Amino acid sequence: MKKLKNVLSLFDGISCLQEVLIRAGIVFNKYYASEIDNAAVQVALKNFPNTKMVGDVRDLDPRDFKNITLFSAGFPCTDLSLMGKRRGMVTCENVSVTSLEQYMKLKESGFEFEGQSYLFWEMIRLFKGIDAEYYLIENVAKIDPQWLEIINNELGCPYVINASTLTTQNRDRFYWTNIPQFEYPEDRGLTLDNIIPGAIPAGIRGVLGSTHPDIPNPKNNKWVPKMTMRKDGKANCLVTSGGGTNLYVLNGTLNQLTPEECEVIQTLKAGFTDIKGISKSTRYKLIGNGWSIDAVVPFFKSLTVDNRRK
Repeated sequence: MKKLKNVLSLFDGISCLQEVLIRAGIVFNKYYASEIDNAAVQVALKNFPNTKMVGDVRDLDPRDFKNITLFSAGFPCTDLSLMGKRRGMVTCENVSVTSLEQYMKLKESGFEFEGQSYLFWEMIRLFKGIDAEYYLIENVAKIDPQWLEIINNELGCPYVINASTLTTQNRDRFYWTNIPQFEYPEDRGLTLDNIIPGAIPAGIRGVLGSTHPDIPNPKNNKWVPKMTMRKDGKANCLVTSGGGTNLYVLNGTLNQLTPEECEVIQTLKAGFTDIKGISKSTRYKLIGNGWSIDAVVPFFKSLTVDNRRK
């Protein structure tokens, strides 16, 4: 087994990184997790009771973290994704924040920031202050190009990897990393049928009534739902709401994936997020925000203690 000293994971969620490291055969001393969602913290501590929770990323001092071998994060995408709000990293006065220096000055001057994606700069503050040997940072693969360029200036060019290669789910993600000798495995050819025999992945999306095949009225400009079924057999990318795309057809009946089925699609063990007091809808959110475990494990297979960030 390979051994790391200490790990710091920001926006840790349900601590999918710990599951990744375990499967990759990586041993570590301390695992520090920054997370403020109470349900996510409960799930992480249920599965990994030795996790050292350190609170809000905005309150962390890089000098408090010694001998960090691996720095990791999945910073908030809600304001950056082409599928989201697309406000970007801005103040509440709509001032674009394009550098760490600018962010720190605005923060010290008492400015407030829009949404959550501005926390990218808190991540960069710690990233530069800690200077870990290795880093792995994840986000959605559909980021507004103007902001992606800024992110890449800080982290380098990312790998673009679809979890469908190693799992049953269509899930594109960016991964920024300096872990050496990385080679991604060949496609395993897995489909949702491997988890739910006979299941055909489905989703419901809105289309204009004028283009809906069942509503041939050219003047209908209202959005109406249309069900689609995937031909490749892959589950749609899991979403935090549990609806819309987390669907499948079996024997002619439309079904919603259960939280347990979503966990298995994410290559977690069934019941990973099952805790008394945590609702079904919250479980969907936690799972949808998590990592596809088997898709990330290959990054660590080639890790050696002799390769360091230049």
